[in-house]
Amino acid sequence: MNNFTAMIEIEDRQGGGDDYAVEVTWRSEGQVESAAAPFFDEVRACQDMVRKRFLRQNGRGAYIDFENFADRQGKSDNGTRGRSRSPKPNNEVIQGKGSARSQNEAVGLTYSCVIDPRRGQVVSGTYQYSGNSVRTNERTRLR
Repeated sequence: MNNFTAMIEIEDRQGGGDDYAVEVTWRSEGQVESAAAPFFDEVRACQDMVRKRFLRQNGRGAYIDFENFADRQGKSDNGTRGRSRSPKPNNEVIQGKGSARSQNEAVGLTYSCVIDPRRGQVVSGTYQYSGNSVRTNERTRLR
């Protein structure tokens, strides 16, 4: 019911570094499949779409690490937010950065999505590579 979000806090009264073992269990009460999500997480939905597109194009063993911050532009209470206007008046644009990796290569990337917040859906999501790639093997390249 909270979009699969959990928070764990460790209070270390002695201070200093140490190893911790944490065991977390999760049990569902009732029918989770039919429960409505309490909110639409636009940034996470955008990153999920970009990740799916990236995996379709790059296959097994490739993955993306997204940076925590994403820039949002578009609709707000007064009709505009950010530095530019969205493709449609009620849509928002989310942009961010990350890094793409495969077994043989690592490269920075930027991503962008158009979100329709009224419908709670990602309209489009794209990514492009930025910066130089670091190659460890010439056989497989990120696309």
